[in-house]
Amino acid sequence: RKINRREKEKEYEGKHNSLEDTDQGKNCKSTLMTLNVGGYLYITQKQTLTKYPDTFLEGIVNGKILCPFDADGHYFIDRDGLLFRHVLNFLRNGELLLPEGFRENQLLAQEAEFFQLKGLAEEVKFPHVKMPPFLISAGRDWNL
Repeated sequence: RKINRREKEKEYEGKHNSLEDTDQGKNCKSTLMTLNVGGYLYITQKQTLTKYPDTFLEGIVNGKILCPFDADGHYFIDRDGLLFRHVLNFLRNGELLLPEGFRENQLLAQEAEFFQLKGLAEEVKFPHVKMPPFLISAGRDWNL
């Protein structure tokens, strides 16, 4: 039988009642999201996913974009699950930090475009040109 997201959340809440006694526990549960990206599970905070307005992930969190659920009730995004770690780290850190010898820039640029993260797309295309954070967050287009 399929379990929808609401049932899964109720099941989670039932198992974690000890957290409900504190404000911190209530806030923590309501801010966490599990994403299934190409078969890889990522758990992060809603705050991280909404860091940049008018992006794909912000749209999912705020209900502007409908997203399917997997069999376990996690949001499912049919994209490259391995590369998503770099997308998520960009959201967390506000800058692109890639491992030495990274060779999938073109694929990562495509992921940045899909997730509508202009700042990430620019950093992938022009890694040595650092844009001021206020311009990245504003989502302005650069014609470099």
